[in-house]
Amino acid sequence: MCSSDLGAGTIRGRVLDAANQPVAGAAVACIATTGPDTPAVFPSGNFRGDTFTTGSDGRYELTPLAAGAWIVGLHQTEGWAGRCVRVELAAGATAETDVRAERELAISGRLFGPEGNSMSAFEVRAEHAGTIVATAITEPGGSFRLAPLLPGDYDVTTELCNSNLALPKAMRVAAGTSGITLRVAEVTGSV
Repeated sequence: MCSSDLGAGTIRGRVLDAANQPVAGAAVACIATTGPDTPAVFPSGNFRGDTFTTGSDGRYELTPLAAGAWIVGLHQTEGWAGRCVRVELAAGATAETDVRAERELAISGRLFGPEGNSMSAFEVRAEHAGTIVATAITEPGGSFRLAPLLPGDYDVTTELCNSNLALPKAMRVAAGTSGITLRVAEVTGSV
């Protein structure tokens, strides 16, 4: 599902919650990696590939996959967040790995402009260790919700808007926090 290649292999397993119960309806995805790091949660926005949606037994199977290192995790699964797993796959082999899912947390609040007016259609991001893991576009009234997130602290940032408006510096926020206020300002250069 994620890549085709002669001698392709398979990664399969189950998505389980904290009580070791299967999670149905979880979207499991994979991305090839060459780096040594494993992100905590699946990166948002830049994923290209297929996903496998689990049934009532929580099982998934990603195939055909080329030999190499893969990051496996939940991708945009409503209500759930999952810790990514790194899998080293040999040519033609099958690797078994479970993905642990936790009830999603979110960061929510409102975004305001320099004059205190609420701003809609503004992109807000949650980053963890330099990787964007959730994005949201502000609604009318400036409200936003970043999810799914795992427990921990995230850097909340914004996209540069109209070539000059952005959050001047990242705001460190714990997952599960609601009611934060972001105020964008005129900035020069890139953010």
